[in-house]
Amino acid sequence: MLGSSAVLGDIDLYADHSDFFSWSTDLQIERDGLMHGVAGWFECELATDVWMTNSPLAEKPIHRYQAFLPINEAVKVNAGDTVKATVMARPADHLIAWVVKFPATGQRSRIRLGR
Repeated sequence: MLGSSAVLGDIDLYADHSDFFSWSTDLQIERDGLMHGVAGWFECELATDVWMTNSPLAEKPIHRYQAFLPINEAVKVNAGDTVKATVMARPADHLIAWVVKFPATGQRSRIRLGR
């Protein structure tokens, strides 16, 4: 991993939601390298102070795969860079899309999967 994790968004399963989700975050690059995509995982509070996660950084993660959202081509990043990531989803249509922007170079990757 080229940097520490960042929170992308929250979903309250007790609340009503629109049919479309969109989250954005800034990712801080901590070491030089080639970026091939964005990894994702979840943390879920089951009850007060009772959590589960599939984070590869967790001491005791559950055994579920993390998500990997690839970019069009690998991009060289440097420690101190900021990468901007937006993930959009329309679950009822089995649609997910993501945009990853590299302000330092002006590069951008946009991918859409689903119907």
